[in-house]
Amino acid sequence: MGSDKMKKFSYIDEQGNKRHVNKNLKKTSREDLQWQEVGKYMNLGYYLIVPILFSLVGGVFFDKIFQSRPIFTLSGIIIGTILTFYNLFSLVKSEDASHQHKGRTDI
Repeated sequence: MGSDKMKKFSYIDEQGNKRHVNKNLKKTSREDLQWQEVGKYMNLGYYLIVPILFSLVGGVFFDKIFQSRPIFTLSGIIIGTILTFYNLFSLVKSEDASHQHKGRTDI
């Protein structure tokens, strides 16, 4: 714990109360940053692929049960694509919000 540098920061919350935050000033290593980037892209893959795969598998499953070959499979592909674009939109929106928040400094 001797190598971790902690610094105390203060800010005023919405109710006007003074709050204190301890922040670790240890620099992140280059390897840690690389693994964070790999994690982001793996998460992006799950966000894009999983809805389509689940919807497709569900569509094929229901087509076999109800013996209505292309209807549920095509519906599953369409629903999966819509869900994928929704996930992509929400991911971009949250990334945009986090970049805007990083630019702001709390006093």
